[in-house]
Amino acid sequence: GGRARAAVTAETLSPQDLEAAKSAWGYFPRNRRSTGLVDGVQGYGYVTAWDIGSTLAGLASAERLGVIDRAELDAWLETLLATLQTLPLYNGELPNREYDTRRAGMVDLANRPSSRGSGWSALDLGRLLLWLRIVGRWYPQHADSVRAVVARWRFERLANDGVMHGTLVRGSGEDLRQEGRLGYEQYAATGFALWGLELAGAFARDHVAEVEVAGVRLRHDTRNLAFLTSDPFILGLIEAGGIDREFEAQAAALYAAQKSRWRATDALTAVGEDAIDAPPWFVYNTVWLDGEAWRCTGHDGRAASERRSLSTKAAFGWWAVFPDDYSHRLLAAVR
Repeated sequence: GGRARAAVTAETLSPQDLEAAKSAWGYFPRNRRSTGLVDGVQGYGYVTAWDIGSTLAGLASAERLGVIDRAELDAWLETLLATLQTLPLYNGELPNREYDTRRAGMVDLANRPSSRGSGWSALDLGRLLLWLRIVGRWYPQHADSVRAVVARWRFERLANDGVMHGTLVRGSGEDLRQEGRLGYEQYAATGFALWGLELAGAFARDHVAEVEVAGVRLRHDTRNLAFLTSDPFILGLIEAGGIDREFEAQAAALYAAQKSRWRATDALTAVGEDAIDAPPWFVYNTVWLDGEAWRCTGHDGRAASERRSLSTKAAFGWWAVFPDDYSHRLLAAVR
């Protein structure tokens, strides 16, 4: 009960909401390349499959909210989908971990042009697949192009034994390993399921235990680098309708823990994963990680406590799905 609000539409936007939407949209044309790809971070000419999914999300959302018109969306989608139909694939299987946005070419882990690439991220591909499906359904004239993008991909190794696998090239070798932790794993698997690829292992939740944070009982993943943060739960509610009851309950508990921390400390709390403008360049602000609440770390789990922040993205996201007094406080603060 009271999980997520009705969809925000152009008709329900306040003037402040519309101003925020236009501001958010501004990132896309400012960082667009002739390929239709958008730089993953301003001033950084590379993009992941997750970022490409976000570009599709931004385009579709801007059009639905009346920030751009249908003609602009159609022209951009034609360019972008044509690029995606010709992307070089890692090992001829799946999109590479990262591409140069200017030429849509694969790069290695050091962002050097590479004919081999660096492997694929199953989590990133799950987000991209989810948004390809949404775009194909919302805009049927592009559905054939969307299907042509996915028709080239080969999922056999990614979906081995019904478990989500990613690959990573290190030196001359390749690691194929399970990918995804609680929240991210179910969110990404939902993207694959929309294309008929069922990854039952992603919903087994075998590596889950309970912990209390700020007086709230939460479930957490007991595997390594299990960043328990807001992003996959907010996205799963907004984009996929909640996924399942367990996922929805965890989302509500995560939000409650952040609200509870604010009540106890008077520190507005909305945590998320975010790019930053200094080393380590990308951080996870978490509710729980490796036996500790409210940790901020880099990709590798190393502490980055001085980078702890209030996430604008998480504040808008929690407001979108739980529009109560606390999320309105968050929104006012980040505005």
